[in-house]
Amino acid sequence: MVKSTLKPFFLLSAVSLAALALITIVVGGSFPLSIWLLEHHMPLTEDFWQWVTLLGDGLIAIPVILLSLWRYQGNDAMADVRMWSGFALAAIMPQIIKALFASMQRPWAVMEGLPDIAGLTTAMARTFPSGHTTIAFFMCGMLAFHWAKRPYAQWLLACLAMLIGLSRMMLFMHWSWDVVAGGLLALLALRVSVGHQKSLIL
Repeated sequence: MVKSTLKPFFLLSAVSLAALALITIVVGGSFPLSIWLLEHHMPLTEDFWQWVTLLGDGLIAIPVILLSLWRYQGNDAMADVRMWSGFALAAIMPQIIKALFASMQRPWAVMEGLPDIAGLTTAMARTFPSGHTTIAFFMCGMLAFHWAKRPYAQWLLACLAMLIGLSRMMLFMHWSWDVVAGGLLALLALRVSVGHQKSLIL
């Protein structure tokens, strides 16, 4: 198998997540940041953010991930195990953590004056971490690993993953820390999947 690299994707993803974490700390936490987003909410962008967040839905993202794993077709059985283990980590771990922190409430449960966004199915609990963000970063990482050989293509995929994560905040479905945690889980899952190859990760 021709070896690939995920360094550009990992670098920009890590920087983006770190920037969101820093912004959250500077403004005083996830709640003040969500309040700021509410104060600057633009109804005209609601449809856009709903389309973006749809890309992190399992009905769309998981088939893409499975296609990437099928394309891998590694000759090393242990490498195959690592690839599938990474996918399992990305798909299952967020749900396990959500169950452990089931009492943590989403913005819709605690914020007042949220916009009535047409077509949006709201949720009140099980906010941490963001499963959409985890799946989005893992999906884009798999696409980068198998199809995006040039750095700029990996940067675009990292931006797409971050955009999907931000959509969860723009629709008030998650707090910023949920997005950061979901993205980090995905990077860990990618490390499990493909990090065994030499010179692959940072």
